[in-house]
Amino acid sequence: MPLFAPRSEPVKKREQVQQREMELVLAIKNQFPDNKLEKLAERYRQAQLSLLKAQLHTIQEMEFQGKKTTLRQAKIEQEILIYSNKSLAELITEVQKLPNHPSSL
Repeated sequence: MPLFAPRSEPVKKREQVQQREMELVLAIKNQFPDNKLEKLAERYRQAQLSLLKAQLHTIQEMEFQGKKTTLRQAKIEQEILIYSNKSLAELITEVQKLPNHPSSL
């Protein structure tokens, strides 16, 4: 018997996104070379996609169990397409414009 109840939301994936975002923010702040920024931006993109896919899986699981959910499957699928098609430069500028980014203060 497990010690903890199974998670109903992708908490770990959300934490990974926050960690990857912080790595990218610090790299931008410390003016890392472009190739390093691109590598970190790709890791951030993969974490975002992983989170979105986990949310999609959660919705499908809830529907399978007959429970109602407030998340919209079509919206998440659209966000997956958006993140898949964004260039690395767009991701870097998007992270630079975040309110918690040090250079935006």
